[in-house]
Amino acid sequence: MELSFHLENLAKHGVSIDEAEEALADRNGLINKTKGGAFLVIGKTFSGRFLEIAYRQLPNKIAFVFHAMDAREHQIKRYKQR
Repeated sequence: MELSFHLENLAKHGVSIDEAEEALADRNGLINKTKGGAFLVIGKTFSGRFLEIAYRQLPNKIAFVFHAMDAREHQIKRYKQR
């Protein structure tokens, strides 16, 4: 899957492109589809940081990551309980 990023959002939350890619590639990640059609992923980076990533699948098969930040405690708990 080819990725495109909202760089201002990543910078706002101190998330690097590499970290976002790592969290999205996490095989143990949680993936949910929102009512608006976006995907919400809770994934873990190689360094152990848990991230919440939101993206939309664009018609040209590019996933546009429009949101990335540290996962909340309840999300991390759900991730670890799987």
